[in-house]
Amino acid sequence: MSNETPFAVTNEILTRSNGCCELCGGRNRNHPHHIVFRRYRNHNPEAIIMICKDHDPHDNPEINTALKSMLCKYYESQGYTAEDIRPLMGGKYYDTSEDLDPIYLGHLRRLKRIYGG
Repeated sequence: MSNETPFAVTNEILTRSNGCCELCGGRNRNHPHHIVFRRYRNHNPEAIIMICKDHDPHDNPEINTALKSMLCKYYESQGYTAEDIRPLMGGKYYDTSEDLDPIYLGHLRRLKRIYGG
């Protein structure tokens, strides 16, 4: 399996986000961002977010951790156990007991609406 994101998945992310940052709705140098490193080959659409330069997780570790926690919460809402989630998250399980900032809850609600849950 390739590390490259399949074109159909990238296209789905663009369609889902309408080309806007999925956290703030902005259009400042947006790009698809894998919440979990590509090398783990999780190319599921829910594991990729359209993000702007202002919210780039590479520049903000708090956003990075919050996105990973949000994705774990999403997987839990789909009935996955912590043991099921670890391989999808590169071998780690991120704390989902803390409350997420409303900006991440909004994206979590969108994922549940689009992908079920």
